[in-house]
Amino acid sequence: REIVEFGRESETQPLRLVLLLDVSGSMSKLLGDMSAKASGALRQLHPGDQVAVMVFASKTDIVLPFTTDLKKVPEAIVMNVFKTTSGRETYLNEAILSAAGYLKEQPAAGRKGILVVTENEGARTAAKDTDVLRSLHDADAVLNAILVGINKKPHSAPGRYSDPGSAQPDVYSFVQNTGGDVIADEPLALATHDQR
Repeated sequence: REIVEFGRESETQPLRLVLLLDVSGSMSKLLGDMSAKASGALRQLHPGDQVAVMVFASKTDIVLPFTTDLKKVPEAIVMNVFKTTSGRETYLNEAILSAAGYLKEQPAAGRKGILVVTENEGARTAAKDTDVLRSLHDADAVLNAILVGINKKPHSAPGRYSDPGSAQPDVYSFVQNTGGDVIADEPLALATHDQR
């Protein structure tokens, strides 16, 4: 299945994409799979598109600033995914906030997207879901996700009397609210069609 939504403008506009990779402790056995899928996704990009690579766990680090030299991206993935010092926890909300903030700093022209590769298991800290969604909309970014590992379904909805703020962060809700798509261990292809 294709990821089809990377931006809200014409696909003739260059794409500025943040590749956001989960390198937390729970991903340690899945890093090879994640690296292969992340690298595979990049084959569908076009000349003039820009990619940055960020890794996250307890903290988020930019390991490759935006570049149009797409040959640098697989090397950055290999050199950083397996040698990370970003911690053990999975702070998904903070990672998406960082990626959206980095995108917002870039020139306004062109399409903006984030592709997060994760198992969708995260710890909740200070960053609220509403903050994440606001940051994505402020950056005018579409969030897409590739899920690896065993957790391929959205987390259960909170019970009638439970506090949604205490539930695990869930990448599905962020993807749906920005018009993106989720792929879970399916043949990978990336396209850049218009949203509407």
